[in-house]
Amino acid sequence: RKKSVHVVDAKRKKQSLLAATKGEEEVVSVYLSGIYDAVASDDRRFLKRLESANIPYLTPTACLVYLCEEGRIEKFEALQMLESLKPYISRQEYAVARVYMERKS
Repeated sequence: RKKSVHVVDAKRKKQSLLAATKGEEEVVSVYLSGIYDAVASDDRRFLKRLESANIPYLTPTACLVYLCEEGRIEKFEALQMLESLKPYISRQEYAVARVYMERKS
């Protein structure tokens, strides 16, 4: 009666807490629809928000490793793509991706 408690749709609340831009808001909305298992992004700020909301995500490097492991792209091509990502990713992420790709025969 005093309106001291407000009921808010949990999905909409999570979406509004996460999204700073319209594009991010749309990505979170699509994920929350339940159609996809994770979000892919290279924006570190956005990835930190996803992590804090327990929303699974992939980085471009993780996607590249997956494509290589599944044989959807050749190892040589994957390594070339990884080299082009090198200036934009952490040394640790680069090293781990390289190990995964190089063990692929």
